[in-house]
Amino acid sequence: MSRTSRRPPFPDGSVVQRVAMQQTQMPRPIKELRSDCPDGLVDICWRMLQKKPAARYASAKEVKEVKEVKEVKEAI
Repeated sequence: MSRTSRRPPFPDGSVVQRVAMQQTQMPRPIKELRSDCPDGLVDICWRMLQKKPAARYASAKEVKEVKEVKEVKEAI
């Protein structure tokens, strides 16, 4: 997410605190930080960041096949 939002997902706290936040909390939505980010890319990133494995994409191949990926590639 840091490349998309131009900042780390959890910039404050010690290393241990940031790791704990990464494991238990969702970062700020990308659109709050980058309103110009394409909606499709936001949706893909948000799903990739989900804490529960069942809520994430199962593989890179699955991500590649997502309709939004094609839309994001066209927008770039």
